[in-house]
Amino acid sequence: MLKSHFEELELPSEHIEYTHDGKQAYDLCVQLLTDALDEAQFGDSVKPIDLIITDLQMPKMTGMQVLQQLRLFYSDCQKQHSDKTIILPEFVFLTAFKTNNFQKYLQSQGVQ
Repeated sequence: MLKSHFEELELPSEHIEYTHDGKQAYDLCVQLLTDALDEAQFGDSVKPIDLIITDLQMPKMTGMQVLQQLRLFYSDCQKQHSDKTIILPEFVFLTAFKTNNFQKYLQSQGVQ
C-alpha cells in the first residue's frame, strides 16, 4: 500500500528502492554503500542513501535491527575508508505498535 502512494507522487523511480523484508533492505543498503565507496575519491563525503522508511515489525529483520546492523557496517566502513566521510541515512520508522515503554526503548537506541 505504501509503495502505491509513492508511485502517485511521480518521483523518479531510479531514486526509490523497495524491499519486501528487513534482510533485503539491509542487503540493498550494504550494496549501495559498497558501490558508492568504490566510486568515491579521496576526501569525498559518501551518502548513497538519503532516507530509509521502514516498519519496525518486518520479516527476517526488524526495522530496528536494520538500523543497528547498518550502524555497525557504516562504522566498519568508516574505519576502512578513513579518507572519506561516510554519512548514515536518516530513518523514519512506521509502526502500529506504540507504547510508552517502546518509545523509551527507541529513544535509548538514539531514535527520536
